[in-house]
Amino acid sequence: MQEQAHSWGPRTRAFLLVLLGALVVLPALGITSERAVPEAEEIASAIERGLAWLETRQEEGGAWAVTGCGPNVGATAQGAYVYLLAGHHEGDPIVSRAIEYVLAHRRDDGSFGSEDPDCGRAVYETSLAILALGTTGNPEYLPIIEAAALWLVDAQNDEGEVYETGLQCPGPASCWAYGGWCYDRATCVRELEGEPDGGSFIWSDNSNTQFAIIALAVAERIGLAIPQETWAKAEDWVTRCRYPDGGYGYQPPEGLADQGSYGSMTAAAIWELGAMGIPHNDPRVQDGLAWLEANYRFDENPNFGKQWHYYYLWTAARGLLPIERIGGLDDWPQLREWFGDFAGYLVEHQQEDGSWSNPEERYGENPGEEIITQYAVQVLLRAGIPDVVPLPDG
Repeated sequence: MQEQAHSWGPRTRAFLLVLLGALVVLPALGITSERAVPEAEEIASAIERGLAWLETRQEEGGAWAVTGCGPNVGATAQGAYVYLLAGHHEGDPIVSRAIEYVLAHRRDDGSFGSEDPDCGRAVYETSLAILALGTTGNPEYLPIIEAAALWLVDAQNDEGEVYETGLQCPGPASCWAYGGWCYDRATCVRELEGEPDGGSFIWSDNSNTQFAIIALAVAERIGLAIPQETWAKAEDWVTRCRYPDGGYGYQPPEGLADQGSYGSMTAAAIWELGAMGIPHNDPRVQDGLAWLEANYRFDENPNFGKQWHYYYLWTAARGLLPIERIGGLDDWPQLREWFGDFAGYLVEHQQEDGSWSNPEERYGENPGEEIITQYAVQVLLRAGIPDVVPLPDG
């Protein structure tokens, strides 16, 4: 364990301590807390141990795997992104191998996808590929990012989409999926079980959608033009995912999931609206903040228990960071403690080998410890997305 941690050497430790020294001094952020907050050294150590563990899990070909599915483009792209955030660069072998794996899985249409068709999630994987490639700052990737972003624009459920079954999605009045994204264009049309006519319908959800918005925001940050109508349709989708209690769900109330408001999707909506230029004092954002304040938890995903717990921590960190930076959490006494609470929980629950795990997870998060650990390290780094390195001119 100690040998593994020391293998990162003084450069990584010094970088993390400089970074965290500025970030975890709560009074500098206008935050006061009676809760025990980890010291910068503790957080740096947790990050370092998490990175060391992730290094041991990288496969020879550069990939990180998803349990039950094998090597995965999304997990690999997110892994590369984590190391870039932690001060590594594309020339470091652990990053370069991951980027090479991602690039090797680019499809002819500009999207990215894993080899196993049963485990492929093209929207997730393409979005995370854009995030990783954009963060390298390598101008050679600009055409690749542009093609991938255009694929995502085209994959949005809207009136321009042609579906195999003849279904159409002309607008939100007749198609609740309008403006959102599904897992893959090939799987947007689904069938209701037990319906004699197949009961075909078009699927969108706010998890796929937030990844698409992350990617398009990154593409726009590095100078690519995203159509305004894409943003307008996405804003409409997110707005329709709001429930009467002010929180946000996986789908609009008229959607099929109808799980009500819960933490990770409410946090996602707050970030999505901000990424699309909606100010933090907009009622839609304020309603989401009020819901998170009233249902505040760091030990589980509010209204969803341990399901997608680390995904919630990651999403909430992204949603709250931009608002915190402009003093927008001052009126929310629970939320303004978020980093101390999240960091304290993560430091306490890190496993001896440096990873994080969620043994109570029922759904896809336990494909698993690799992705969960990537989420945890990003939270500890206070990694707002898209904090990317702009590509040089030319």
